Amino acid sequence: MMYTRIVQDNVITELRKKTKNELGTYFKNADYPKAGDIVGPTYGVTLAGISLLKYYCIRSIITHPRYIPWKGKVFNSGFEGMDRIELGRLKGRLANFETTEADCLTGNGRVLKIDYQLTRNPWFLRIFRDDLKKVNDSIFIGRAYVRFFGRFRFALYFLLICEQTY
Repeated sequence: MMYTRIVQDNVITELRKKTKNELGTYFKNADYPKAGDIVGPTYGVTLAGISLLKYYCIRSIITHPRYIPWKGKVFNSGFEGMDRIELGRLKGRLANFETTEADCLTGNGRVLKIDYQLTRNPWFLRIFRDDLKKVNDSIFIGRAYVRFFGRFRFALYFLLICEQTY
């Protein structure tokens, strides 16, 4: 168990330092996960993205777990779940999603699409979509998109780490 944690920490540290373009290549070469590959809670880590998230020194402050309320996702089954949110002492779940196999929005093969366009979500949550690929059995890399003027646009990369192994 300790060895697994050390390997995961090394992978996470390596990926946090990569630029948006380097993560793009990494994402393109990652494996396609099946819906049942992730069940239960995951720990989320934000990586490089657009705007200020391009710069590691700024990104390490802005996306520090203390300052960002998103903490990961919980997959109730292989096909649905919710995002985990934490604001100070308040902990909860927000943003229902469903997963399906789909083509990546950037043409990088098949992905596990995390779809927030559900009627039970408020309108401001329905504008998001995530594409997920598998790094290894317990770490997944994702691309987050925001719908803007009718099109999904890339926002940032993120990691999901299965909590039962972390």
